[in-house]
Amino acid sequence: MGWVVDVTAARLRELTGPDPYRDNAFRLVNMATDADRRSLRDRRRVVLAALAAGADTDLGHPLDADRARAAFDLLLGDPRRRIADEALWLWGTPPGACGCDPEVHAAHDAAVSAHRFALGECETPGTSTAVHWREAARSWDAALRGDGFAGHIRHRVLTLDDPRLDESVLGVLLDELPLVLVKPLLALIVSHPGLQQDLYDVVHDWPMPPGVRERLLGELAVPVRDEASAALDAAYELFELGDFRTAAQRVDTLIGPAVRQLEALLPAARHPRTGVVRDRAAALLGKCAQRIVARSPGAQQVSGLPQRRDNLGQAARWLRAALELAADPGGAETLRAQLAGIDIELTEIGRTLDRLAMPAHPMPLATEPSRRPSTLPPVGRQRGPVVVARRWPRVTDLSPVRPAMVIVGLTVILGFSILLFARCAAPQSDHRSLPTPPAGRSVTRVAVPDQATGYAAAAPGRAS
Repeated sequence: MGWVVDVTAARLRELTGPDPYRDNAFRLVNMATDADRRSLRDRRRVVLAALAAGADTDLGHPLDADRARAAFDLLLGDPRRRIADEALWLWGTPPGACGCDPEVHAAHDAAVSAHRFALGECETPGTSTAVHWREAARSWDAALRGDGFAGHIRHRVLTLDDPRLDESVLGVLLDELPLVLVKPLLALIVSHPGLQQDLYDVVHDWPMPPGVRERLLGELAVPVRDEASAALDAAYELFELGDFRTAAQRVDTLIGPAVRQLEALLPAARHPRTGVVRDRAAALLGKCAQRIVARSPGAQQVSGLPQRRDNLGQAARWLRAALELAADPGGAETLRAQLAGIDIELTEIGRTLDRLAMPAHPMPLATEPSRRPSTLPPVGRQRGPVVVARRWPRVTDLSPVRPAMVIVGLTVILGFSILLFARCAAPQSDHRSLPTPPAGRSVTRVAVPDQATGYAAAAPGRAS
């Protein structure tokens, strides 16, 4: 009946989320799934009284009075909602009134435990995440396969004995449970693209009929696709108005994650509508890259090269994101050629800016090792000023021209010294060596200045 389907499916959708077991009524009040109404009413009085008094409880987790009251109201209320919580919690070990084989309860509880363990890794996913999710899928496959699960649900319908509940609820559970169980996995795929391929394989291996799988994935994909299409339309409008930067930002922050989630649900290889959304997003990023390059300063304007380099770098980032989104091989090749041209220009601009940044006069070359002072301390070991010891210059320190000049100078000095020595060694004449005057003449001493001494000849008979 439709009214059974609607109420039970609605309760299952309420439990859908990051952890479908967190708000399970049986878990919250710590009651067995086969508890009767009398046991539930007694438990209600004890738990609510303890919570009102602030006393300790055996719940095993913090719980306020309002949530506890809501959980008891659900279990004591409509059985169509209660049966959904029973299917998503531990059934316990027989013997019980259901008459199920112990392996049926064990398989169901193992599936719940494996799924909860996989959910615990969603906060810190790693290399083992896919392994644990595969184990959860295998466990639920074992729990739902055969007549064990269906037999237990039929017995519970008879035990609850409510005219609002019939066996049609079994079909609802088999159709809706996979969606509730897989939804956290889909959120994990979107938040961690690196694990997307492995986890997407887990989604397709999840136990459910092929038709149900495609239908459920399609139902999940519809709102995602509609949201991505609406965001793309708004981004294209911004681009037409000239705000291409905001349009590209919308693709990065809003449309990109939605497209990746859509690909995880319905791959473009088998669903053309997904490919259309991906190609539209990639094309918009390509147009934004063209626009930012066109608005950049020309390559001939030296003063505008830094701005052009920054704009080209932004265009390259948009094109790389577009290549990840593109589904059409032809469109991807066009984007790849556009990116290659930008990369080449970026390299040329970088070389030009490096040449412009070089100093006008080259720095002096380092001295030869043989000319470096031998007393310099190692770098970083002496904080005080470096003191270089003085020494006499060596012949090797002179340039090739200086030895020749020294030889010429020494030769000149030696020549002058020889001439001076020869002059001093030659005999000098004095008054004792002068010749005797001839007869009839006399020699008279003449007074001369202090600077010189000389003799003059005078006439006979006269004093000079």
